[in-house]
Amino acid sequence: MQLATGVAVFALGSTRNVPASVFLYLGFAGLQFMSGPGIYSLLMSRLPDEDRSTASAIQNMTGALSQAGVAVITGIMLLDTGTQGY
Repeated sequence: MQLATGVAVFALGSTRNVPASVFLYLGFAGLQFMSGPGIYSLLMSRLPDEDRSTASAIQNMTGALSQAGVAVITGIMLLDTGTQGY
C-alpha cells in the first residue's frame, strides 16, 4: 500500500491535466483509506486496554484534520493550476 500510495503521489504531482489530477487524487485518497484499518490495528495491538480509547480518539482526530487540510490545499492548487492556462 505504501508503494502504491507513493506512485499515486508522484503521478499526481507530475500531471498537468486537471481531470487526470482529480482522478489521481481520488485514487490516492482511496489508497490511504485502504491503509487505515492496518494502521489502526497496529496501534491498538501495542497499547494496554486502558489507553486504547484515548489513542483511538487522537488517531481519528489527527486523520480527519489531516485529510481536511490536504483537501483544501489540493483544491487551492488545482484552482491555481486551472487559472494559469495549463
